[in-house]
Amino acid sequence: MIRDSLLAVSGRLDAKLFGPSVHPFREKADTEKRLYTGPIDGDGRRSLYLKVQLMEAPRFLSAFNLPGGKVTQGRRDTSNVPAQSLAMLNDPFVWAMSEQWAIRLLSDGRASIADRIESMFRDALGRPPTDTEKERFVKATIQFVKELIDQTIPSESEPLGSVLESAILANESVWQNMAHAMFNIKEFIYVP
Repeated sequence: MIRDSLLAVSGRLDAKLFGPSVHPFREKADTEKRLYTGPIDGDGRRSLYLKVQLMEAPRFLSAFNLPGGKVTQGRRDTSNVPAQSLAMLNDPFVWAMSEQWAIRLLSDGRASIADRIESMFRDALGRPPTDTEKERFVKATIQFVKELIDQTIPSESEPLGSVLESAILANESVWQNMAHAMFNIKEFIYVP
């Protein structure tokens, strides 16, 4: 479900039913074990369509308790372990989906940073951000840009210059990192 949510929010989810399965992404194929590498996003196919082999399960799904293929498992295990947080922070799939979402955000035509952040909350969490969340994400965006371009940003009490704000709105790296931050909010990962 987490993988499918990443695909959906990034705009890469292929909702087509049925059809052939796809090989999961692997760093390197091992043809002796019949482990082939597939595209990083599995061509947008839902996790249900990923080929699972006994020799090596998909790494991202394994971090989230993918059931083994040898023993029947009636109910999925529930866990919260550091490997899951590390997967969300470092897995190439999560970064690729962050990049896809950033590309989609750049074409949304939003006029302000706050508007874009509000749309991100609606896409990822299905709700608008609280005032505190919106303020925190706007400040984080500005701080990230400050570190990127190494220049002085007006103080928080002054409004951003329209030129600077439009530069922020057009910077893919900024929005990829903001998308990655949204994916790592616990509310995105946990099912109520």
